[in-house]
Amino acid sequence: MKVAEFVARSLSSRGVVAAWGLPGAESNAVTAALKGAEIRYVQMRSDAAALFAAEASAQLSGGPGLAVGPKGRLVAGLSSGIVDRAAVFGWCTDDVRDTPWPVYRPWPTEVRPVLRTALAAQRMGRASPVALALPIDVSEGEILDSGDIVDIVAGSVAIEKMLVEKVRRFKRPMIVVGFAGRRSGVGKLADVLQAPVFTTARAKGAVPEETGLSAGAVGTHAAVDALHRAFLGRADGLIFVGFDPSEVASHFRNAFDPTSEVIVLDEVVPTDLGVRIDNLVIGPLPALMASLLDGLNSGPVPGGASEWRAEDAAGHRKRWQSLLEEKGFGVLQAVKAVRFSVGGGDAGSIDLPARGAATHVWRCDRPDRLLQSDARVPGYGIPSALAVVTAARRCVAVLDERTAQQQIGELATSIEANLPIVVVVLVDSEKPLVDWPAVGRAFGGEGVTATTSYEVSQAVRDGLYAEEPKTRVIAVRMDHKSERRV
Repeated sequence: MKVAEFVARSLSSRGVVAAWGLPGAESNAVTAALKGAEIRYVQMRSDAAALFAAEASAQLSGGPGLAVGPKGRLVAGLSSGIVDRAAVFGWCTDDVRDTPWPVYRPWPTEVRPVLRTALAAQRMGRASPVALALPIDVSEGEILDSGDIVDIVAGSVAIEKMLVEKVRRFKRPMIVVGFAGRRSGVGKLADVLQAPVFTTARAKGAVPEETGLSAGAVGTHAAVDALHRAFLGRADGLIFVGFDPSEVASHFRNAFDPTSEVIVLDEVVPTDLGVRIDNLVIGPLPALMASLLDGLNSGPVPGGASEWRAEDAAGHRKRWQSLLEEKGFGVLQAVKAVRFSVGGGDAGSIDLPARGAATHVWRCDRPDRLLQSDARVPGYGIPSALAVVTAARRCVAVLDERTAQQQIGELATSIEANLPIVVVVLVDSEKPLVDWPAVGRAFGGEGVTATTSYEVSQAVRDGLYAEEPKTRVIAVRMDHKSERRV
């Protein structure tokens, strides 16, 4: 078996279904190996688009997202920092230099242990990219030991009884969840403790929003965060689960009450949390959560001592939602109409210059319903939507005209690769810069215009759930005089 075939098969067994990259003469052996492993190769127009799509694939699968290409173009993206906190696996088809990523450069005889080490390094602790440099002579070399790679698995963890009892005694517990903790089972902990839950924007859906104990997303909108800060100040115990301060805007850093007891459950030691940590437990988050739940559910009086009432979290949601009420047909009304049209198994992506308020109105009932990049740069919307479609789901990307212009090339990729998506472009009703429906039709897809919430919902549904879906561009003409409180 050739090295390229072995690497492709190993990635496929870890849930990789698509590879995003930029082909070149050096990539031929790699693309052939990917095809043999039933990994779809999608040619992207730019290094950033390939990395954004790989990052979105990782969000969806929980495994690595794969980006492939020759060093001249791919390395430029690897070095840009746009996926610094994503489980992206970079397969570079020649040598890699001048990149902040951990880089592995094996000989054919070393590929198996080196690949195992690279995959383990990516899983342990905070998600981060790795790169595997496989020049053409290595990719086409024969590997002697082609047996399956056995993953390096962390040992079992247990939370001490003393800490369990501390958590049990909290009368006003609150939970703050980051991206790393979104799939940890934190909803069960919230139910046992009856604790309101805040998430970062990228962890939305860790507990179902608009119901029960969800209190909202932090660190995205200054006025909303002022209310969040006041509500968090009522807690006597804060439990952070996979929370990374880099996921929130600078105005929300150091937002937590220093008088609260602080417990941190994470896979790495957090930095810049901005508050004293009373108890820190490091380990795989699902295992930590299971251990804490076992402790809380045992004993003569299972559960906690929470004094929170069901209406406390609901009342807080109503207070911050009232700040986002909009007069006229503006950005938030348009985003709500799009969200209303997306079915239960499908997803959306928001790529707007100031997406904080739009993030709040897109309700998520699970973690993979809204894809957002950790990078503060545009270009994520269409590539992430393509990643959703390769995972056999439907997706709509919400852009403004500026971000749409930057992604026109990937709109062509969607149509050429037969990956139908719906692209909603928010335009000014009086001065649209581009005839976006005409752009959609020119590329071979569909193009329509919508001017009301009903028309938006109908256009999105018609595009997503057609019997033979095509890529559809919807120009949403908003009222340029629309207003909201903040």
